[in-house]
Amino acid sequence: MKVLLTPYRILKENRSQNTENRNSNSCVKLFHLCYLCAIAFVLFTTSIYPQVQKLHVPINIQDAYGTGTRDLSGNPGIFYWQNSADYSIN
Repeated sequence: MKVLLTPYRILKENRSQNTENRNSNSCVKLFHLCYLCAIAFVLFTTSIYPQVQKLHVPINIQDAYGTGTRDLSGNPGIFYWQNSADYSIN
């Protein structure tokens, strides 16, 4: 049995094929967009916010910061004191 293709039938088949192609193309485009966004997110967040390691600070220096005898720059703090004496030897 041979099916006659009328102009209406040809147009209908072309529309269905175009719709399928359009849907598959949009899915592929969406996948590529998501993939590129993920790569950009990883690249930009690692370059803007690098991993910073803290340096080890000895316990006695931490205590000096806590008591106020030294400030964070290493200069004497507000509670720094030093013994002094004036001697006169005869």
